[in-house]
Amino acid sequence: MNATAHAFTHVGQRQENQDRLTVLRSGDGDGSLFLVADGLGGHRGGSLAAQTVVDTAADLWARRGRDWRSEDFLRSLVSQCHERVNAAGRAAGLDPRSTLAALLVRGSEAVSVHAGDSRVMQYSRAGLAVRTLDHSMAQLNVLRGAISEAELATHPSQTHLLTHVGGEAPPDAEFKRWRLARGTRFVICSDGFWEIFSDGEIVALFESADPGTAVAAAYEGKLAELERHDNTTAILAVIDPGPRVAWYWLSLAALVGAGLAAALLPAGRDARGQATSAAGRATALFAGGAGPSYSLAAQAEGREGAGAREGGSREGGASPAEGASESGGRSESGGGPGSPVPIDSLHVSLDRRLKTGESLASAIEDELRQAGRIGPADTLAPKGSPGRIGGTTVSRFGQTHEGMPVFAAEVVATTEGSRVIRVDGHLASRIEVDGPPARDYPETVALAERASGEDIDPLDEGSLVVVRMDGRTDVVAWSGSVATGRGSERVILDPATGAVLFREPLVLQTGRPAVR
Repeated sequence: MNATAHAFTHVGQRQENQDRLTVLRSGDGDGSLFLVADGLGGHRGGSLAAQTVVDTAADLWARRGRDWRSEDFLRSLVSQCHERVNAAGRAAGLDPRSTLAALLVRGSEAVSVHAGDSRVMQYSRAGLAVRTLDHSMAQLNVLRGAISEAELATHPSQTHLLTHVGGEAPPDAEFKRWRLARGTRFVICSDGFWEIFSDGEIVALFESADPGTAVAAAYEGKLAELERHDNTTAILAVIDPGPRVAWYWLSLAALVGAGLAAALLPAGRDARGQATSAAGRATALFAGGAGPSYSLAAQAEGREGAGAREGGSREGGASPAEGASESGGRSESGGGPGSPVPIDSLHVSLDRRLKTGESLASAIEDELRQAGRIGPADTLAPKGSPGRIGGTTVSRFGQTHEGMPVFAAEVVATTEGSRVIRVDGHLASRIEVDGPPARDYPETVALAERASGEDIDPLDEGSLVVVRMDGRTDVVAWSGSVATGRGSERVILDPATGAVLFREPLVLQTGRPAVR
């Protein structure tokens, strides 16, 4: 394997660079690891977290032994980074967290792992082929069709991450195998890079005679036009899966503080981006979730019910698990034993080619039924229009049981051409319900008024929905739009007790884009 890598890091318009990078190579050419970590500025110890990730990668790389598998190494990397970041935090009295994006290349094999919104992006000479999907609320909003891909970088929800390294919850990292036939140019970067460099500009960087110098010069030009930009880090790697050669060269163009340092390193040596400076940055990474598998309903319900996911905030404010929902209000469940609970997460890597005349929904249903994840009365209903990101198409589906939607049950299918490569999301398996409720929607609303002591005026005719409750029991409830003293809300009501199982505002309040 022949690989050329150009690495770049800059403090941006911050007082401290909390990004770190490393390029690790084996002396015998058996593999290369390209890694970027972005410490979360909204939590104390972001730079400590990122540095610990880089140090852990170097340690595991040195101890990997002779017989090792790429995915096993990356899984160990994620778990060890999480444990060591937490241990470093306890020792320092801090709360360090970081994103992680790593690409491992061995011969013709390329495997990546990421947690958070640091990315791995694959390019051909024509442009972007495939990229990882960010574990952020902004990426979720793109998949929902609420915002466009062009709005992702500047949307306020970009500051909220669904998963990360460090913290109470283990990272729900996403692993991906890459087909080098689609392109041998890769970018491993923090959000500070992909937010300001377009795909066309990235292709131009690869085409330049000296990409290391080109990225530094291009960044200086961009920085002069910005008011408040984050740390920026990227590794531009060109992979040649052909015969091995004796030496590989790494061009390191690192802007540390205000100074530019460049070094050309031979293969077999490690290159680490370790910027130094004084204070903490104000912007932090959002962490959490499982690939592109987050539904708004699942997030809102999980925040209030048991088992809510831990999240992170780039700005250091309330995370989704602690504060307002993306709509600007709080999404509430009833709490206690009669409230909905988070349903099972799903992360499945596939390599299924669609048959002639076979729909994507039916193909996924077939795979999930064989795996016992959905029952014979369950189907997948398309939600919104598919979205394209490079050469990848993402399509959303909601689970239905006997024709009724299942609350918070939603998956995202990732396809490349006619091949289904991944399904992520949340599904309820082995659903058992007794049939339609005895009370109709108006009767249920009247019961809810008596139970809650508040005025509830229906704004529609309501619809039935299956809700998974504590103890894995399932109920058929009424979902509808109502007017209450809080304003217009979407609610889910238990027809047996009148309890409000879920509520969220109907009028969404959009925040202002972050100043950059």
